[in-house]
Amino acid sequence: MELLNSLGSKGFITVYGFVIMPNHLHFLWEMLKMNGKEMPHASFNKATAHGILKDLKANHLPVTFSCECCLWMSDTIFVYVLFINKPNRQINIL
Repeated sequence: MELLNSLGSKGFITVYGFVIMPNHLHFLWEMLKMNGKEMPHASFNKATAHGILKDLKANHLPVTFSCECCLWMSDTIFVYVLFINKPNRQINIL
């Protein structure tokens, strides 16, 4: 949540809604501008993966995989939702 708040307060994203599932997340968000050389969703993916790896190393010994493993899907699925001044209606439909 801190990362989403940070990206939002810096003007990179607007989050309209989200759902936390047992093994993945769903977001209804808007990418407003680039975060340096990458899109905000890439920044979110990288920071989340690094946080998971840090937690695994600190709290779940022994970690039996190398640091080169992939903790996020590089080919995430984006579904574009078209709404014009009606974000609440789209959230209710989802």
